[in-house]
Amino acid sequence: MPQMWFGTRGYERWVKMPKPDVAIPYTKWMSSTQQLSGGISTQESAAGHKDYSFEWNGRIDEMRQISDILRGVYNTDEDRGSLIYFIDPSANTRNHFPMLWAAPYLCGLDAPSLTKTMRPTLTATPTNTFTLPARTATFTVGTDLLLTLYVPCPPGWEIRFALYGPSAVTGGYQTTPEGGSATARNVLANTTYGTGLTTISGVTGVEFSLTPSAGTVAITAGLLYVVPIGYPTLGPTTYQSGEGHSGCKVDGVPAWTTNTVADEINWANQSAHLVERGSWL
Repeated sequence: MPQMWFGTRGYERWVKMPKPDVAIPYTKWMSSTQQLSGGISTQESAAGHKDYSFEWNGRIDEMRQISDILRGVYNTDEDRGSLIYFIDPSANTRNHFPMLWAAPYLCGLDAPSLTKTMRPTLTATPTNTFTLPARTATFTVGTDLLLTLYVPCPPGWEIRFALYGPSAVTGGYQTTPEGGSATARNVLANTTYGTGLTTISGVTGVEFSLTPSAGTVAITAGLLYVVPIGYPTLGPTTYQSGEGHSGCKVDGVPAWTTNTVADEINWANQSAHLVERGSWL
């Protein structure tokens, strides 16, 4: 039976896959105004968040596992400890970074910045053959608070990742496995996009951030895959946008419907609307 790795940090588990054809929009703020001249003016944010409308159907014991997570049984606090993480089954072999890590120029506009209290400067990305984002973000990392990103890793799976910039940066960012110590990682040159990915396995999750006091770090793009160990090499030859999320919260009240089929086995439907919140906390 197809399953999805799902839960709050440290309490993830395999649950039944939601029904197919899930709507997953990248939602931005948008506004439009009709003008007296007959034209129209529009405004929108550069950044957005992922939106998931999930629906499950199965035995009551299967649905209770999901319902307990949605109801907050495994929240460790009411802030980041209540974020729900999952490996999006439609994105695990595509770039699993959220958009602001896959295209950090957004941090220089209106997305949360990887340096929380300071926005990066934006410059034109040097000409390349990978259709990388047109702008590169250069972060000045001092004593500012840093945005972190947690990525879960199911048993028997691995995380493959790299960040790229106009030139290599030694120790520009770091990864911290759950329960472990931080390791500094190098930003790779844009000319190597799609190659040089680092692999981590045997952990329950990894936290990403820029390296404290790293100085100046220029980043154009990021790549991240969460795949079964031994999965074939994934090396794109053109830029991949971010399809992942930074942790979600339940929006509204999850719906639960119980029914009994003809053979008297109790079944239930569970649905919920999850919205990405992690990078905004």
